[in-house]
Amino acid sequence: MDSPQSVITRISVREFVAPLTRHGDIQQGVGGLALVRGQEIHQRVQARHQKRDKNYQSEFSLKRCFVHKDCHIEVGGRVDGAWIGDAVRIEEIKSTTSIPRLLAELDGHQHPYVLQLQTYVYLYSLEHGVVPDCHLLLVSSYDESEKQFTVPFDLAQFESWFIQRLDAWRDKLQLEQERAQERARMADEVVFPFDTYRRGQKELVDTVADVASKQGHLLIQAPTGMGKTMATLVPLLRDALANNRRVIYVTPKNSQHRIALDAANHIRATGCDLRVATIRSKEKSCFKDEVICDPGFCEFARGYYDKCSAVDIVKQVIQDRVLTSERYDELGRRHELCPYELSLDLLSHVDLVICDYNYLISPSGTAFTEDHRNIRDHVIIDEAHNLADRAREQLSSSLCVDQLLELRDQLKSDPRSSTVLNRLCSWFREMSDQVGANIREIDIDHSLIGSCTGESGRAVADLLSRGAEQWNPHHATIQLYRILVDLSSALTRKESMDVILFDGRTTPTLKVMCLDPGRYLKQRFRKFSAIIAMSATLKPFEFYGDILGMEQKKMMAREFSSVFPVANRKIMIVPQVNSLYRERQQQAPRIAELIERVIAVQMGNYFVFFPSFAFLDQVADLCKAPGFKILKQRQGMDQVSIQRLCARLKKKRKNHIVFAVQGGSLAEGLDFPGDQVSGAFVIGPGLPAFTAEREKLRQYFDKKGKDGFAFAYIYPGMARAVQAAGRVIRTETDRGILICADRRFLDAKYAEVMPADWYDKSVNECVSRSILDDLKDFWSNPDKEVISVGLVVLGIPNCDRVRAARKWLNQNLVKAAFRDIRKQPLTETEWTDLLEQDQAGLLINRRGPVFRKLGLTDEILDSKAWAALLMEHPTLMKRPVLVEGGDLKEIGFKGDQYAWLLAAP
Repeated sequence: MDSPQSVITRISVREFVAPLTRHGDIQQGVGGLALVRGQEIHQRVQARHQKRDKNYQSEFSLKRCFVHKDCHIEVGGRVDGAWIGDAVRIEEIKSTTSIPRLLAELDGHQHPYVLQLQTYVYLYSLEHGVVPDCHLLLVSSYDESEKQFTVPFDLAQFESWFIQRLDAWRDKLQLEQERAQERARMADEVVFPFDTYRRGQKELVDTVADVASKQGHLLIQAPTGMGKTMATLVPLLRDALANNRRVIYVTPKNSQHRIALDAANHIRATGCDLRVATIRSKEKSCFKDEVICDPGFCEFARGYYDKCSAVDIVKQVIQDRVLTSERYDELGRRHELCPYELSLDLLSHVDLVICDYNYLISPSGTAFTEDHRNIRDHVIIDEAHNLADRAREQLSSSLCVDQLLELRDQLKSDPRSSTVLNRLCSWFREMSDQVGANIREIDIDHSLIGSCTGESGRAVADLLSRGAEQWNPHHATIQLYRILVDLSSALTRKESMDVILFDGRTTPTLKVMCLDPGRYLKQRFRKFSAIIAMSATLKPFEFYGDILGMEQKKMMAREFSSVFPVANRKIMIVPQVNSLYRERQQQAPRIAELIERVIAVQMGNYFVFFPSFAFLDQVADLCKAPGFKILKQRQGMDQVSIQRLCARLKKKRKNHIVFAVQGGSLAEGLDFPGDQVSGAFVIGPGLPAFTAEREKLRQYFDKKGKDGFAFAYIYPGMARAVQAAGRVIRTETDRGILICADRRFLDAKYAEVMPADWYDKSVNECVSRSILDDLKDFWSNPDKEVISVGLVVLGIPNCDRVRAARKWLNQNLVKAAFRDIRKQPLTETEWTDLLEQDQAGLLINRRGPVFRKLGLTDEILDSKAWAALLMEHPTLMKRPVLVEGGDLKEIGFKGDQYAWLLAAP
C-alpha cells in the first residue's frame, strides 16, 4: 500500500474548502426546488457574459500541486468565469433560494463559497504572479434576479488558512490510508460461507472475479436456487476491499433488501468484519408529514450537524457494523436527527450498501459520486430486467391540463402565477384544436415553457419573501412552479432520446417520453467500476445490453442452467389455444377448459398468469373447478392483501387456483417452496399493449437497425412470462408443472427468451401429443421422484451401462438423481473439477466412437483442454459417472461396482 507521501492526491477546490466537520442545519430549500435549476442558471449567465465580452472565459481551469510535510496534494478545479485582460477578474456563480439570507451568511464568515473563490484567486496568483479581483454572483433559483458580492482577499492571511487546511487534509488522508489498509486485510477474510458450491456457482464466482478485476460489465441470467446473490457478492466484495472500493447492491423494491442483507450476514458469520448499510428513500425515512428539509420547519434538520458532533454519531454508529433503517430511526428519534441524512452521512464508512434503483437512476443522486480518492464503486443490479423500464418511467414527464385547472381557483390571489396558468391553458386549447382526439408527436416552443418557468419562479420568490406561506409545499404557487421545473428539466435533457407527444384522446396531455434509457444509464454507469446485472430473465443479451446502457467493449454475458433436477418439473407448451387480443372472447372457454382438465390430474395450488386483468376476469368467470377455491388478484391490490393471499397457499389445506397477471406483484419476487404451488399456467406472452407510446419505441429501435417489434413488444412481454413461470420450482426437492398456453411460444423470437434448459434442441420438444397422459405419467411415475440430489448419476438415458447402473440403484433402494449430460450440460468448471479428480485417467472414453471421430490420440492434454472438448462433446465421457456433492465417486458400471453404497451409514 502506497503511503500518502508517495502519491499525489487530487482534491477539487470545492471539496478542499468544505468543512471537514460540518456545523449548523440541513438546508435544502422548499421541497428541494433549489437543486434542479443551478446548472441551467450557470449556463445562461455564462452565455450572457461570453456574448458581452470577448475577454471572458467560462470554466477556466486552475490547479497546483503542494508538497506539505512530504504529502503531495494537488488542488484544482474550474472557476465559473474569468476575465483575462489588462485587469484580471474571477467570478463564481452561486444560485440560491434566498439572496438576502445568503448575503447574511457570507458577511464576516469563512463561508465555503468565499473560501472556494479565494482559493481560485490564490492558485491564479501563484501561477501568474497577479492577484485578481474576485466576485460572487448570487442568482435567485426562482426569479433569476442577481446580486454581486465582492470578496476581499488578503494574501498572507489566506495563505495561513491554506496551510492549516493542508495540515487537516494530511491528517484526513492518513486516516483514509489506515482504513484502506484495514479493508485490504479484510479482503482475505471474505470467503464463500458454505462447505460446497451449488452446480454452476463456482463458475459464476470465478466469472465475477474476472469481470471485477477488469472493471467490466456482466449480464448474468441464472434461475432461482442457484445462489447468485452469494456468488456475486463474495468475489465482488473481495476485489472491492482489496482496492478500497465499496459494493453498491441495488434492488427494485425495499422488500428485496433482505436477500442481500442475509447473504452479507452469512459472510460476516465466517469472521469477516464487514460493514453493511441499507438505505431507504427520503420519503420513507422522514419522520414528518411533509418532506421539507429546512430548519424553519423540521426539528430533525435544525442543528443537525451540531447534534451529530455532540454525540459523536459516527463513532457510535459504525460500531454496529450492520446499519438498517430501524437503527437509523432509533438513533434519529433519540438524538433528534434526520434518519435519511444520517444514512447518507455514514456511507463513506461502509463496505456494502444495499439500496433502491433510484440511487442509481436519479439525476440528482449524490450518494455515490466520485471524490478525491478517484475510486469508483462496484455495482450489483438485482432483478436487472426491471431497471430500463424503471429508468424510462423516471425520466419521462407529463403535464395534463386538468393539473392546471385544479390550481386555477387557488391562484386567483396571485396575478403573476394566474397569468402563467392562462398562457399554458391557452396553449393546450390551441394544441387540442390541432391534434383533435389523437396522439401526435409535436415540436414544442421551448421558449414558452422557459418563460413560464421563469415567471412562475418570480412568483415563488415573491411568496417566500413574505414568509407567511414559506413552509407550505402544497401552496398552489409552489405547485405550479414544481410542475414547470420538472417539465422544463425533461424538455432540456439530451442523454435519453426523448420524444414530445400531445395526447388529445381524453384529457389533453403533454408528454415527454424517454425512448432510450440506455443512453442515460451509460452516463450514470461511468461513475462506477464493475457493473454486475443479474436476473432470471436477461435474454436476449443483446437487447438487455442495449437498453441497460452496457458498453459493448466491456460487456460479458453468461447464462446458467437450473440447479434443480429436470425430472422434478414438466414444461409443456399448448399451441392449440392462443391469447391474441382479437381472439380472447372466442378462446376464453377453451382456456378455462384447459385449466380445469390439467388441475384435475393432480390436486394442489396453481397459479394462472394472464396478460391483463380484463382477460383474467373473462376466463375466471368461466372456470368451473370442483374442489378448488378460486382466488383473484385485483387491480391496485395492496401489500397486506397480497400477503394474506400468499398465506392461504401455505396452509395445510391446498387446492387453490390463483388468477393473477404477468408483471404483477404475484408474478415476481415471491417464493412458494415445497408443495405450496404445484404448477403454473402462463396464458400467452404478456406483450405490452399497442399504444402510440409503445409504437414510438418500436420505430426508434427500427431506426437503430434493431428488430423494433421484438425490442418494444416481444422481449419485454416474454420477460414477464418467464418471471411468472419461475414461481413453481423454488427448491431442489420441489416438483411442479408449467403450462405455456399460446402458439406464439413456438415462434423463434419468443423461444430465444426462454431459459436454455427449458428444452434441448428445439422448443417443439415441449409440445405434448397427449397432455393429460404425460401429466399423469409425471405425477405418478416414481422413477421421476427425486428424493435426494446428494448422489447423482451422470450419463445419457439410452446408454446400456447407464440403464444398468440406475436399475441397480433402484433395486437396492439407493436414492440418486439422474442428470442427462446432453440436456443438462456440465459447466467448464464442473468438467475441470472431475478431470482433476480422475487420477487414473478413466473419465475420457478412449474406445468410444466420439474419440475416434474426433481423431484424438492418447496424447495427454491438460484438464482445461479436455474440459473444452467435453463441453462440446459430452458423450466423450465414459458412462455412467457417479458423483456426490461434486466429488467423483465412480466411473463406469460393472457387476457390484456400487456395492460400497450399501455399507454406507
